[in-house]
Amino acid sequence: RDFDARCSVGLDAFMRMHQHKRVPEDEASKTGVLAADLKGPLPPSAQQQKYFMVMVKRSTKVGFYANLPSKESYNVMEGVKGFQLDLRSYWRCHGDGGKELCGHMEQLLKDNLLVPTSTGGYDPQANADAENRIGLVTGVMKAQFRQSGVPLLYWDENGPHANRIVNVAPIAKGDPPLISEYLEVHKGDRELAQQDFSKLGIENWPPWGCECHAYVHKETREGT
Repeated sequence: RDFDARCSVGLDAFMRMHQHKRVPEDEASKTGVLAADLKGPLPPSAQQQKYFMVMVKRSTKVGFYANLPSKESYNVMEGVKGFQLDLRSYWRCHGDGGKELCGHMEQLLKDNLLVPTSTGGYDPQANADAENRIGLVTGVMKAQFRQSGVPLLYWDENGPHANRIVNVAPIAKGDPPLISEYLEVHKGDRELAQQDFSKLGIENWPPWGCECHAYVHKETREGT
C-alpha cells in the first residue's frame, strides 16, 4: 500500500527504516543544544557507583559529570538536576538512541520545554560531543590513577576532577571550553572572559590523589 503520512503506525515504521543522516552544522545551530551519554557498567566504586554520565553544551564544549548507581531514568534525572543548569535556556537534548533520556528524564526535559532527540538505531558516532567527552575524561582518569597509585576503587572520586581538567584544558585549534563559556556569557568580550577564567586559580589546584598528612594529638587505644 502507498505510504500515508496521516497514519501514526506507518509514520513510525517509515522513520525506523531510514538511518540517521548527518548534516553539516553551523555554530548557530548548536546554541541551546545539550548532548548526553553514559559510560558503564564499571566495577562498583567505594560508594557503589557503577556508571557515570556526561552532559556537554554543544556551543562551548563545557561538560558536566555525575556518578550514578544505575542507568535507571530516575538516577539519570537526579544526576542532571545536580548540574544546576537552567534548562529553560536550552531547547534540545540529544542522545545516541539509548534509554538514558526516557522515563523520568524525558519528563524532566519536557517540563522545561526541551525536545529530547536521538539518532535512532543506537549510533554512538552521531553523538560525537558526548562520546568525545567520555573519551577525554576516561583518559585523564587513567593518567591520574597511574601517577597517583590510588586504587581503582575510587574512580568515582577521580571522575569529577578529570572533568574539571578537561573543561580548562585547551582543545585542538581552540580555547579551553570554559573560556568559550565565558565568551558566550560576556557577548564575545575576551578581556572579561579571561578575567573570569583567571579567577579559577588553576595553577593552585592540587593533583588528584596527592599524599595527605593528618596530625593525631594523642595515641589511640592501639598505641598508634
